[in-house]
Amino acid sequence: RMIAERRQVMKRALAAADLVIAPSGFMRQKMIEAGAIEPNRIINSDYGFEQAPFEKIKHEPVNYLRFGFIGAPVEHKGAQVAVEAMNRLRDTEAELVIHGDLSWFPAYARRLKRMAKNPRVSFKGRFEHAELSRILAGLDVLIVPSLWFENSPLTIHEAFMAQVPVIVSDLGGMAELIREGGGLAFKTGDAEDLARVMRGLIEDPARLRELAKSIPRVKTIEENAEELMAHYARFCRPKKAEKK
Repeated sequence: RMIAERRQVMKRALAAADLVIAPSGFMRQKMIEAGAIEPNRIINSDYGFEQAPFEKIKHEPVNYLRFGFIGAPVEHKGAQVAVEAMNRLRDTEAELVIHGDLSWFPAYARRLKRMAKNPRVSFKGRFEHAELSRILAGLDVLIVPSLWFENSPLTIHEAFMAQVPVIVSDLGGMAELIREGGGLAFKTGDAEDLARVMRGLIEDPARLRELAKSIPRVKTIEENAEELMAHYARFCRPKKAEKK
């Protein structure tokens, strides 16, 4: 009943809108395919970001590759896929650092820790958003292994602003964000394929440097504001008075 009510609320909201903005082409297409809105009333325009916190990041070089997972450690976000991939890389010096609040789903967190057979997997727990630039400064690659469709993940944009390449699941808004560069994709939920991609970067540091150079530019929050104002202006122009 609650799901049905939610759908009705969404339908009414969409029907009342002059324009709907989808942060990814993937979401726009899904909304159209679902019959939720007509193609001429929905556009794709990604988020804008405050970039100052990421402008002065300094990456301290180390002699091994540092992979990271940042976000909610819950099953559909796929942290377990990254841990399983690391179990296949015990012959390397690479490390995986998981940043996220393990208290949200304690049973899953316990299972995740039991799964970690590679001693170079560590769990750093909860962090404040203000610490994000520091965390990204300590990573060489961000892994976004979600098992479900993502829209336009903030963590990928943040990694790009910090000049950190990404490895993502090959679906949804994740795959869309690396079309122009900045990352690699693996088969969703496939730890063996993720390990293959990770090993490729471990064994070929030049490939990682190439990915870093191909990171696409991220829209600023000021540019995003200008776009939104232009849309509002288009729909808020006063109507011409009717002739009597």
